[in-house]
Amino acid sequence: MLRHMMEPSAGDDGLIVYWTGHATLAADGSLYLALPSSRSGDLHTWVPARQVTHAMTAGRGGAADRLLIVDACFSSSTEIVSGHYDGLIRRAVERLSRNGVAVLSSMGTTPPGFAANSHGL
Repeated sequence: MLRHMMEPSAGDDGLIVYWTGHATLAADGSLYLALPSSRSGDLHTWVPARQVTHAMTAGRGGAADRLLIVDACFSSSTEIVSGHYDGLIRRAVERLSRNGVAVLSSMGTTPPGFAANSHGL
């Protein structure tokens, strides 16, 4: 799956990846994204979001923009604590955006989405 992103990432055009499904956070705060075969509680079956941003920038040709849109819920996560979990999600998204990819997210336990480097709705 990640190889399919690497080929277009080498071009000079911009790249948008829209990821939808389940998400969860590891104990270290890393964001993981579900695949159809992912099992709740077994992160080895999930994709680390940092690998997605890496695939989006691998062989990057030129200065084309990269955008990762993550439309994911945390229904498979067992430790959701409103407010506290939102802060962890925000930090995970901010870390992803440091990899040369803009990240737009609708993740969280509250209705508004979050865009890295933006505090508005």
